[in-house]
Amino acid sequence: MGKSRRIRSGITRRWLRGSLLITVLLVMLAEGLFLYSATRSYYNGVQQSMYRRFSSITGQLKMYAGDTPQRHAAADGGAVCGQG
Repeated sequence: MGKSRRIRSGITRRWLRGSLLITVLLVMLAEGLFLYSATRSYYNGVQQSMYRRFSSITGQLKMYAGDTPQRHAAADGGAVCGQG
C-alpha cells in the first residue's frame, strides 16, 4: 500500500508540475503581450500629441513671421512652381 501511494503521489506531482509550468508560461506570455501593446499604444499617443503640438507651433510661427505662400511667390518674382 505504501508503494502504491508513493507512485500515485509521484505521478500527481509530475502532472501538477507539468501543467503548472504550462499555465505559468501562458500567463507570462499573455502578460508580456498586454504590456507590449499598452506601452506601444501609450508612446504612439504621446508621439501623435507632440506632432500636433509642433505643427501648431510651426503654423503660429509662420503666421507671426508673415511666411505665406503669397509672400514666397512675390519673392520669386511671381513665378509659381509648375508653370512655365
